[in-house]
This record gives sequence, C-alpha cells and structure tokens, in this order.
Amino acid sequence: ADQFNQDFGYKVKFTFRGLAPIDAASRMIQDGGSARVADVAEIEHDLLGRLVVAGGAMENLVSVDRMKHNFMPNAISAMQYGGASYGFPVSYATLALFYNKDLLPEAPKTFEALIRFGEIFNNVKENKYALLWDVQNYY
Repeated sequence: ADQFNQDFGYKVKFTFRGLAPIDAASRMIQDGGSARVADVAEIEHDLLGRLVVAGGAMENLVSVDRMKHNFMPNAISAMQYGGASYGFPVSYATLALFYNKDLLPEAPKTFEALIRFGEIFNNVKENKYALLWDVQNYY
C-alpha cells in the first residue's frame, strides 16, 4: 500500500484479514456497509452469485474487454453472474483423480462406481479407504 500511495498520491490503508475460503463471502455479506467490509477480496467462483444477490460485489466496469482477450473462456465465465462481470480471475484449478491401478485396474466412470468399490474395499481397522480428502480444504 505504501508504494501505491506514493505512486498515485492516495492514503490507502491496507489490512489483511485471512479467512477460510468458505467464510469469505459470508463475512463480506455480514459486514455489509460497515467500515469492516472488504474493498478487495478473493473468493471462489461458486460463491459469486450469493455475494452479488446480497449486494456484496460491484460489477467490473473497467477491465472486461481486457479480460476477454487475456483469459481462458472458463475463467471469464466463472467471474460472471446474470450476464455481468465481477472481479478478475486470479487462478484456475482442475481436479484430478489419482488411483492405485493395483487395487482398481480401471478408473471408475462415475462417483457411484467409486462408492460401490468403497463398500467392498473400505476397512476402518486396517485404515483402508477408497476415497479420502482434506475436509479443511474443500477444493
């Protein structure tokens, strides 16, 4: 913020408040019009609609054309709601399934097939599970 203030003649105060990704949009909605609400925040695309409906996000009126030329179509789509653009894409994630071919010769085609495999394979006493993930990081 100091360099920005010096370069542009503003007196911006920067305060960082770290929140779990799932809490960011809720906190912005809760803070509403108070001085505590974020001017800049990073949220996941699937929380954007909720934030827009609650009045917690401002339409991007500045850089939409630049983004259309510099970002992948899926990233652009992720920052849109109701035909309007909000924010800027800052990252793009892809989920992948890694599996042990010694236990499962072919990757399951559906989540239901993975569940069926787990019903046979899972063994709590042996600490064996067909599927695990970090519940603190839902992405």
